[in-house]
Amino acid sequence: MRFAKISILAFLAISLAAFNRQCEAGADASAHGKYTVGVYYFPGWRISPPMFHNDPWTKIKDFPEREPAIGWYVDGDTAVTDWQNSKMASAGINLVVYDWYWLPKIGVELDHAIESFRKLDNKRGVKYALLWANHSGAPSSEEEFANIVNFWISHYFSDAEYYKISGYPVVVIFAPVQLDSMAKTMGKSSKQLLDEADQWAKKAGFPGIYFVASTQAVPGRVDKMLPQAGYRALTAYNYQNGPTGTDGVPRESRSYSELAAGYRESWEWILKNSPIPYWIPVTSGWDKRPWGGSDNSFHDRSTSSPQQFRQHLLEARGLVDVNSTKTNSTVLICCWNEFGEGSYIEPTKKFGEEYIDAVRDVFNK
Repeated sequence: MRFAKISILAFLAISLAAFNRQCEAGADASAHGKYTVGVYYFPGWRISPPMFHNDPWTKIKDFPEREPAIGWYVDGDTAVTDWQNSKMASAGINLVVYDWYWLPKIGVELDHAIESFRKLDNKRGVKYALLWANHSGAPSSEEEFANIVNFWISHYFSDAEYYKISGYPVVVIFAPVQLDSMAKTMGKSSKQLLDEADQWAKKAGFPGIYFVASTQAVPGRVDKMLPQAGYRALTAYNYQNGPTGTDGVPRESRSYSELAAGYRESWEWILKNSPIPYWIPVTSGWDKRPWGGSDNSFHDRSTSSPQQFRQHLLEARGLVDVNSTKTNSTVLICCWNEFGEGSYIEPTKKFGEEYIDAVRDVFNK
């Protein structure tokens, strides 16, 4: 009986914390219009050792239909960043989430695009946040984790344009399971690391950090591990699967229709099972051939037309509209410019602005 009482109290505490997290985000979302429409940005389009010793565009040029409307640009160039910002704003995209890299014993890498954005005199109402791409081997130690978090605090969080929810700076964690594994090598859990990060942020005058976990629809992770670790919301960078087969086995998509159906399945399951908010991820497609291709070549047929992408957005918007509190009225698009993976909405010479037109028409009319 005593155990039962403790379990009930623990459940109520988790439920109350989850409700408070939804209220925190819901209050701030309205300040950005009816929807928060974000897009992930891959800052990989320039020679930048040690990550890119050669021009990354070289492999994309074999797929000329992917050429950006502005040409094969140098990522982080001021004129390029201003052009990108103007196109995002024209589509009603009010949040750009930069893939952010920290290499062990080296530090920050591929930050040219985010620094170029920060220097823009006119950001046209677009906020920014970080997606920590923590699959690069960091943090390799407690000291390195402290260095990473304190770099965020001192370098980004005080910017007026940094995206915050009720004062909490937002950071998306790309690989939360890997972060937990790294924490265990230090004799800690990811919850302890996130708690420490919160404390460092509080010492700097913030109420904490709004950590968002990127995750697949995995039982035990969505409903328990990630909420209990202290994440305040869930989302994803991308999903790879089509709908689950009749045998109950998920399989990689072989068309955009299958990919979109797999997304719907993940949306519905996570919304049903997560006790914390879920920011709806959407995708323009998948075709990794420039980067060497997927293990299953049929998976690289999962590319969309602008019309299919528009329908995918309409389905996401419909889900957001009936789950505004649970989703914080937030959608995250993969991606602005993942040209190597076939996930991009940046205007191209083939499609012009049809993809960003779809974003504007669905979320801003």
